[in-house]
Amino acid sequence: MAYLPDYEGHLSHLLGHSSDERIERFIKGYHNLKHDPKRVHNPLALLRNCFLAKSLAEWIQTSDLNEVKRLAFVTDKCDRMKLQYRAGTGGFGFHRVYSALLSDNPESLHWRKWDLLPVMWQSKGRAPDFMQPQKGEYHAFNCHLALMGEFEWLKERSETVLKLLEDGQIKLQPGKSYKFDHQYFVALADGDRAGMEANINELLKGRTAYIRNNEDGFGYQHKVVSGWGFMLTKIAYIHGYELNIDSPWVPKEWLPIKPLDHYETGIDFIDEFDMFTPFGQNTDRFKNAIELSPIAPDKPQIPIREWVERVERGY
Repeated sequence: MAYLPDYEGHLSHLLGHSSDERIERFIKGYHNLKHDPKRVHNPLALLRNCFLAKSLAEWIQTSDLNEVKRLAFVTDKCDRMKLQYRAGTGGFGFHRVYSALLSDNPESLHWRKWDLLPVMWQSKGRAPDFMQPQKGEYHAFNCHLALMGEFEWLKERSETVLKLLEDGQIKLQPGKSYKFDHQYFVALADGDRAGMEANINELLKGRTAYIRNNEDGFGYQHKVVSGWGFMLTKIAYIHGYELNIDSPWVPKEWLPIKPLDHYETGIDFIDEFDMFTPFGQNTDRFKNAIELSPIAPDKPQIPIREWVERVERGY
């Protein structure tokens, strides 16, 4: 039996996690905790989940792409606010960027592009995780490089992984087929449209699709859309490559870069929050988190290689 999306079977789950009653409860929770930096992230994380589920339910029920993009923006902004006093937390996975990519909001995308602290973790006495080819952080950092268009470094790092795999010097997580991602990165760096399409399509087949769709971070998406298929294809579109990915797991309507004329969440405290507000505090793991806060696109940005050298870890 073909492995396909299950809109009908998943809709009740999405609706149950995005009801107006739940949203109002978590908004109230935010107001109760907004002056408590240690706990305010909890209602924001729950709001983020509500709006993620709501965006997917909206697509299933109405296919109203503008509303889906607006809800994706709300999702991303809740998640951004959740990190205000918790820089570098929430997991290293690139699923963090899914909603920004879907929203097409330029500020959200720029902030996520430079939200690199989650992949900068390091154990004392070892190389940073993002420099160890067998680590998930290495793969996630490559995703950021792809989004940034840092193709020289992306290709160098991806070819390193592929050579180590070929020589049997490393093994990646079984069944997850990250080899296809790195081959996609090389194709992207080379402008090889056919190579990009071939490797994305490998992620949309059978058991590979099932495993990758069910990775951590895709609990709401996994029966509606391939998070990886969508994100990698969208990155190609951002760089001008309109790929032909013919799969029910990647909605074609989501791929063109078409920002809304206006983004509004409908929730005052979220609308009033400036995406590029510096982090509210340094953390135990990152002693200079505030200094490394993503900055607005109209501000001078240091090169990525220099940025990673500035990270001060607390171990």
